[in-house]
Order: sequence, then C-alpha cells, then structure tokens
Amino acid sequence: MRILKKVFLFPLAIAALWFVLSLAMYRIPSGRRATVFEGNVHYQVVELGLTNRDFLESVVYPNRVLARLEGAPELYVSVSDKRKLWPESPFAMDEKGYAYSAKILAPPLLFGGYGVSEVVDVRRVKGAPKISK
Repeated sequence: MRILKKVFLFPLAIAALWFVLSLAMYRIPSGRRATVFEGNVHYQVVELGLTNRDFLESVVYPNRVLARLEGAPELYVSVSDKRKLWPESPFAMDEKGYAYSAKILAPPLLFGGYGVSEVVDVRRVKGAPKISK
C-alpha cells in the first residue's frame, strides 16, 4: 500500500513542479519596455508544437496561439488577435494577390523570450503571402 502511494504521488509531484516552473519561465515579466515587431505575416499551415512552451500555451492556456512575422521570433497572441492576422486561407490570399503586414507589441520575460503579445496594427499589402507547411 505504501509503495502504491509513492508510485501515484511521484508523477503528480513531477507534473506540479513542471507547471510551477513553466509558469515562472513564461509568465514573469522582466520589467523592461515592450518590443515592437513589424513585418509580413508568415503563414505556417501545419503547426507541430513539440516544445514545452507550445504545450503550455495550447493545453493549459488554450486561448493562446503562435503567430509568426518575418524577421521576428515566435510570438504567442490571443485567438482574436490571430484572426486579425489570418482572416482567410493564405492560399486564397495568394490567388487574390495580397498579404498582411503587422505590428506586434511583445513584453519581454524575465527568463528570456516574450510574453503573450498584442497585435497593434494590421495592414493589407500587395504581394504573395509567405506560406510554409
């Protein structure tokens, strides 16, 4: 009975430790000014989230999704902000000959990286969108 208790509590303790460390890494702001990233939106059709942060943002906080700008790191935004960047299929946008350019405000985190970002401005631009699979 005592061994069963330890076998059950050990994975639970590991999961709780992972959750606390992940919250500390991906939620504590650094206190520095937010960084503004500008660029054309990069549309990645197949998104395989295999990192610790991807799991935390998609499972624990399901209203946070990944957004990509050309020349910027991966940023996490709310679902409503993602809809601003991706209003229709990028393949339909390619046929119509336009893409989107965006300005995103990203607060730096204490342990590196950027916190949940905010889409400040979205503009429609001529040209083909960058699409990858």
